[in-house]
Amino acid sequence: MTTPPLLLDEHVPRVLEHTFDSSGYETVRADERFEPGTDDEQLFAWCRANGHVLCSNDRDFVSMAEGHDHAGVLLYTDQAWVRTHPRDVLNTVDYVVAEFGSAGLDGQIVWLEAWRDAR
Repeated sequence: MTTPPLLLDEHVPRVLEHTFDSSGYETVRADERFEPGTDDEQLFAWCRANGHVLCSNDRDFVSMAEGHDHAGVLLYTDQAWVRTHPRDVLNTVDYVVAEFGSAGLDGQIVWLEAWRDAR
């Protein structure tokens, strides 16, 4: 399975970053690529320009993504799940990628908990 490159928003736990990295995902942390607190619109524009799927729990990205071309947005709301069950989050993302295919995430806004509960 080809995995899409991910931009992890600054609040994404390190444990999830390490889980993605150890499973073959290319990840970039927003707070390392940019200054901490960088404007969401700048992060989204960078993802669009560089073909990275954005992973965040910031719902502001929904309105930015709707009606625009982008590589995909992975959103979650359950911070405890992401922190304490990173392998389950990875399995959910793998499931989403397999269902959509890597290029199939283009233009998609994916709520991870909905996919976690559906699989």
